[in-house]
Amino acid sequence: MQLDYDELPAGAAASLRDSLVGLLLHFARGSRPTRTQLCLALASLAAHLPAAEWGGGGCVQWLAARLSGEPSEAALPCMLELLTVLPQVRAARPPGRAWDVSARERRRRSSIAC
Repeated sequence: MQLDYDELPAGAAASLRDSLVGLLLHFARGSRPTRTQLCLALASLAAHLPAAEWGGGGCVQWLAARLSGEPSEAALPCMLELLTVLPQVRAARPPGRAWDVSARERRRRSSIAC
């Protein structure tokens, strides 16, 4: 997600966001590593999308509103995990800097060279 976001087709981010939230709720009571990876994917998506794409209030308000209609035993672990990983993902991308896309370019060149 961090490096390949710009390869998403135009308009696909909202669908991806909804799919990730659906999967997160599906695995809310399951494997914690799976839940963590889904939260990391959502947090990475949040780093790429402007607040307007999240309904104007930003990703935390959007996620809180989306999860508020779910049973608390599913919503609470998901929201807590999201609140844990969001700052970690944000800290990994300093203000004013884009994700390092050079890794993707090296990967493409190496696959072409094969």
